[in-house]
Amino acid sequence: MISNSVELVCFHLLLVRLLQSANILFRVVMARALPKVLIEEVGFDTLLSRLPSAYSHSIFSSYVASRFVYRYGINSSPIEFHYFLQSLAEGEQQQ
Repeated sequence: MISNSVELVCFHLLLVRLLQSANILFRVVMARALPKVLIEEVGFDTLLSRLPSAYSHSIFSSYVASRFVYRYGINSSPIEFHYFLQSLAEGEQQQ
């Protein structure tokens, strides 16, 4: 049941790919999701440029989906998801 909710959230996150062009939410999430050691050694922008697109989308989707489902549960509403994404973009969510 949890895996179905995670899959559903991942599907909705494909729509959120549009936010990647604005880059705010994507960069905030990736800065939290990628290992700090890699960011320090390679640099954040360099790491993002070297990471294949499919991998970066997978990391982004998995990070957001898992935190949303485990925080709000499988019966959460789309409105909660919207507010959750806003809070991530504003940097209010903790890891």
